[in-house]
Amino acid sequence: MDPGTCLCTAKYDFTVLCRNCEEESPTPTLCDVTGVVPRWLDGQLIYNGPGKNKVGESSYKHTFDASALLQKFDITKGQILYSNSFLRSKVYEANQASGKISKAEFGTPAPKDNKSRFSKFMSAMDPEKLMSDNALVSVVEIGGNYYALPETPFMLKIDPVTLKTLERFNINKTTGLTTQSPHPLVDKDGSIFSIGQAVGITGPKYNIIRYPPDG
Repeated sequence: MDPGTCLCTAKYDFTVLCRNCEEESPTPTLCDVTGVVPRWLDGQLIYNGPGKNKVGESSYKHTFDASALLQKFDITKGQILYSNSFLRSKVYEANQASGKISKAEFGTPAPKDNKSRFSKFMSAMDPEKLMSDNALVSVVEIGGNYYALPETPFMLKIDPVTLKTLERFNINKTTGLTTQSPHPLVDKDGSIFSIGQAVGITGPKYNIIRYPPDG
């Protein structure tokens, strides 16, 4: 084995991250299982990640850009049911309506437009216009509710049963943050801690975010 190869990823096929999912599977489907699932294992695993790499004739340029796809595994009595659903972010809906990539992502530039320099400058000051809400990184539980998170200042509330997108929040409006970590930590009292960045007249600053146990 190459000394630089991590044992935990040696057998993982990273090309699956580049696959393009065109159809959803909202109805739970019984999976074919290789091996044995312990009968004591009971619960749900909701996985978030890149799902749709192409929109019309255009393609995303980076793994972190593809439209978020929520995937759920219901595990009970040795059986596994699988379902998935695209996260209904604003950028996903805009892509579907226009048939092309509508906003810049991590490694994909924004499509050209005819806006004036002043309009572009003003848009750069507003995360709502500048940043994508494609929350494809993680799913976290906060106060009994479940949210899909990106690294931009958006939170998309989802239904853990149906995987439907329920509500969208822009924390920039309440905290002034322009970025956030999508990997928060849980304290022993149930509080959720994360870190984000805000930009003010004195420059960028890091901020600690705390969500109380009750959300």
